[in-house]
Amino acid sequence: MGPEQVQELGTEILAKGPDITSVERWTDTGRPSGLVITFSSGARLWTGVTTAGAATASEPSTAASAAAPPLPALFDNAGKITAARA
Repeated sequence: MGPEQVQELGTEILAKGPDITSVERWTDTGRPSGLVITFSSGARLWTGVTTAGAATASEPSTAASAAAPPLPALFDNAGKITAARA
């Protein structure tokens, strides 16, 4: 999975969060890809997106996918995504 696909997936998932007002993709020459997440409190989180070996991998390995750790829980008990969890 390349950085663009990670951005797309992250934008789609995070935009559904109850405490998130917007998720935008960004690119620049210093950091080629990332997301800007804006919370309902007005706080903004800039996060860079990188993937190891994305330029050389033509198809994802099923062995690598099976060994991936589970994703951390983004939502707290109140159903909100805090900046710390993001």
